[in-house]
Amino acid sequence: MAIPQPPGPLARFLAGQPAVVRGYAQQPLAGDDTARLSGPACANSKGAPAKQFVNFCCQSLIGSDAGVEVMKLLILQQAEQQTLRDMGVFHPHPRVRIRAQAIVRLSQRLTLQQTANEFHVHLNSIEAWRQRWNKQGLMGLYEGHHTGRKRKWTDQQQEALRALAQADGGSANSLLRTLAQTEGLPAISQETARRYLHEMQFSYKRYRYSLKKSIHRKLSARPHE
Repeated sequence: MAIPQPPGPLARFLAGQPAVVRGYAQQPLAGDDTARLSGPACANSKGAPAKQFVNFCCQSLIGSDAGVEVMKLLILQQAEQQTLRDMGVFHPHPRVRIRAQAIVRLSQRLTLQQTANEFHVHLNSIEAWRQRWNKQGLMGLYEGHHTGRKRKWTDQQQEALRALAQADGGSANSLLRTLAQTEGLPAISQETARRYLHEMQFSYKRYRYSLKKSIHRKLSARPHE
């Protein structure tokens, strides 16, 4: 007999169900909490309160079960909620989908720790996504520019490699052996040296033996008739 599995994060995200953590489900908003959302900024053009969601608190990082610290309200307009729901399902980038889903789950009164557990990420990642959403909006959900690791050789050191290759030539290994005599030069691999040379428009040409000489040898080796 198959045991039914609990719904995953995406299923709960689409259904808008509250998360269950440690056997306790999230409770609905109290009357005084709902009154906080009935101001002029929360009403639509017809005067009726718009659909909005709020996250009131997150569990303290100190570790005490009773320690709960109040955080700023995360309120989503109806258009923002619909846009995030569409991005959470149809966006081609998986990380953007997860971030959009996490923002929606935070707006449904989940704490940072509950959202981190649901999406199997670190608590600091959820907090970073929330801050980027508050500052940048939808643009905060996208990937930033990754510069990668800094190059081991400076521009002057790469220029020395270019000058040596232009003057003496040779393979990348022979150029590295010559430059190894320079003090204070970081060691790099042959692949890195080849990449530097390739970026400088250098190309390594292999010798290609002509077939004419071998054919001439075969013809000269034949006995005369």
